[in-house]
Amino acid sequence: MFRAAKRTIPERAGEWDIGEVTKRAAEFQTKFEALKAQIGPADFPWYPYSTFGAFSYLDKLLTGEHRDLGHLIGADPVIDIGPADGPIAFFFESLGCRVHAVDYAPINHNGMRGIMKLKAALQSSVVIQEVDLDSSFSLPADRYGLAFFLGVLYHLKNPFHVLQRLARKVQYCFLSTWTAEFAPGDRTPLRHLPVAYLVDEAEVNQDDSNYWVFSEAGLRRILKRSRWEVCAYLSTGNLDRSDPARARGDERTYCFLKSLAFPQLAPRVDLGSACSDEVVGPTWYRAEAGIRWMPAEGTVRLHGADDPSQRLYISGYCPARQLLNGPVTIFVSTDGYDLGSAVLERREAPFTFDFALPPVLAGRREIEVRLRVEPTFTPDGEQRSLGAAFSVFEVR
Repeated sequence: MFRAAKRTIPERAGEWDIGEVTKRAAEFQTKFEALKAQIGPADFPWYPYSTFGAFSYLDKLLTGEHRDLGHLIGADPVIDIGPADGPIAFFFESLGCRVHAVDYAPINHNGMRGIMKLKAALQSSVVIQEVDLDSSFSLPADRYGLAFFLGVLYHLKNPFHVLQRLARKVQYCFLSTWTAEFAPGDRTPLRHLPVAYLVDEAEVNQDDSNYWVFSEAGLRRILKRSRWEVCAYLSTGNLDRSDPARARGDERTYCFLKSLAFPQLAPRVDLGSACSDEVVGPTWYRAEAGIRWMPAEGTVRLHGADDPSQRLYISGYCPARQLLNGPVTIFVSTDGYDLGSAVLERREAPFTFDFALPPVLAGRREIEVRLRVEPTFTPDGEQRSLGAAFSVFEVR
């Protein structure tokens, strides 16, 4: 049994470097295969191919600051799209990440029975959702730091639609797909043409789940039109005579992508106009004058500090009647670090407090500020239990 720990900022340099993650993926694969063997013969076939082989290509693909997967993921979940039996999803959960996995049972190798059986065996908290990407689909969350989108694109009837939708939800993406250098038969060169070849079932072993095989120019064009920046591109397999109709002509391409349509967070979150991407966690109650009432606990997501000298500032309001029975305490933490608390004394109404951020958080793209208020307050004639009213969160 292997369980996920709560993800925190790595305490030793290089812990989230893709090279180190690749080594840990190999260790996880051994345990993962042993677990499947322990489960024993099932009434369905396990996915027969090794998904972990992709990490060796990602190690070659990523350079510079992009090798730090912790930086890419940030405070958002990871999503595995088309996870087969879920090895990558469960692996990133074991690293402490929040993970979602989406697939479609009619085209999954075993109707998603494998991933569900492993989830139960692992007592996993990975969110697994059935999603038909060729429909007007939705994902379990509104934002993802990193997506794994491996070996799925050529199974889609409308790849442009899917890529465009994902660009609005995902900051970074690892994509792999089938590509081709030549057209079948007359060997017409395709690499420089922005085209895709629609395969026939007979060309792919009567597998009617395969559709579009792109040329390099075609793949780059559809990524550009669907609002993805190609940060790195790597082709493998038969690079001299690849085509979409011969098994020996198989070419695979790995891309590291950055979305140009992903909604960015403001350094300052004004709760009077904040969106759902910024105010997360339990329901916050809107009020007048640019404030929101928080229940006993809540979370706000905003940009992290650019340098260690910057601090977190929190402004809000606490009515006098809430203080009649004594002080109100606001406990603050972020990304696994306790920042301390602020005490609202009798007769204090508007407030602004500032907190030092751990130097290790400097340079983080995002942080999640978690708040807890004691005691709570129940207005006359209501059943809601309120903490305090907040207006602005800012790192400066």
